[in-house]
Amino acid sequence: MPMDRELAVQALKHTDYGLRFLRDRQADDGSWSNSTYVTALALHAFLESYQEYNEADGAFITRPLTYLLGQAHEDGSIGGSPAQRVRDTAITLIALKATGNARYNSLLSKGRAFLADAQLDEAHGIAPTDPRYGGIADPGSGQPQLEIQYLALQALRETGLDPQSPIWDKAITYLRRASDRDTRDNATAASTLAPRAGIVGLLLAGAGVDDPSVARAFHEITARPLLDTGGPLSTLERFLFDDSLAAALIALGKSEIEQPGGNPVNWRDALARDLLARYHEDGSWGRGTGDSNLATAGALTVLNRILHSLR
Repeated sequence: MPMDRELAVQALKHTDYGLRFLRDRQADDGSWSNSTYVTALALHAFLESYQEYNEADGAFITRPLTYLLGQAHEDGSIGGSPAQRVRDTAITLIALKATGNARYNSLLSKGRAFLADAQLDEAHGIAPTDPRYGGIADPGSGQPQLEIQYLALQALRETGLDPQSPIWDKAITYLRRASDRDTRDNATAASTLAPRAGIVGLLLAGAGVDDPSVARAFHEITARPLLDTGGPLSTLERFLFDDSLAAALIALGKSEIEQPGGNPVNWRDALARDLLARYHEDGSWGRGTGDSNLATAGALTVLNRILHSLR
């Protein structure tokens, strides 16, 4: 059984509670937390919920779209801080694509071109032997972040990047090196993200489920308790930890995974229970640990991903 039925019902109910919290916290300009990333993530949570909200449902959907459109730049990037432009552009493209509205096609095309151009390769003076080669990095930084590569690759795939584009092979090169390196040197709490994000990125880029790097990353996931973060995570890191875990196991077609000691666990049940345990009675997640808008939008995104996988 993919998921306990009563637990799935509770996940649906708590999705409604969280969306109601976000509606009440939306700013007059349509944003959440005055942030491109949080606004796009929250909007995506509405669009991907079982309620299937869309622009016809009113200003709580159209205002954040207007806000996000106002964050677009001539180079195709979207967002406020140049230091987070890849992350912000990727999540915004994913949200815009989820509207199903063709009026955003031009913006999606420009954003896709920005992410493609941000891949580090010979055009950026990066040789194929460089461990950064194939990673997608914020302009001027020269340092790709493994944990957000899967978001950039998801945006590229959903916005229609040619499956034969050399970008995919370059991305696989980077992800194999980065995920193998972080799997060997898994010394920090944040690095528990590496095997999850690595699996999703590799599969999105076209690597097979039998790819050695995918196998090593999956072994790393099963070598520790499923929800062991290895230490404290920021609000954003916790979202990426949960979301990349769900995305990886869905992509691998897993319903149960073995835990240390050989005990199988239904990962959907375990992750959903953990998310619901972090819920607060006001409809939020993350109170007292950072931005509750980000934590709530992130929790809803993961619950939506779990529930979508049951269809």
